[in-house]
Amino acid sequence: MRASSDLIQWYRPIGSPNVEPGRMLYCPTFIGETGGPTIGGPAPRVYFTSFPVDSFPKYPTSVFETIPLAVSKGS
Repeated sequence: MRASSDLIQWYRPIGSPNVEPGRMLYCPTFIGETGGPTIGGPAPRVYFTSFPVDSFPKYPTSVFETIPLAVSKGS
């Protein structure tokens, strides 16, 4: 996960990537909890689909997953 205020300049990655041995992640989508499309709120989540390596787009092998993010104010 990376952050940007202008979509041009990006901060370094926040946290470590989610890696599952033998699976590839596709279509990550960031969804907040506030109802506002530009406000993630204090507990947003990242949703994505994972497939076994070399099996995209065989959808019967896909798994829909989500990762909660912890947001804190930086210094």
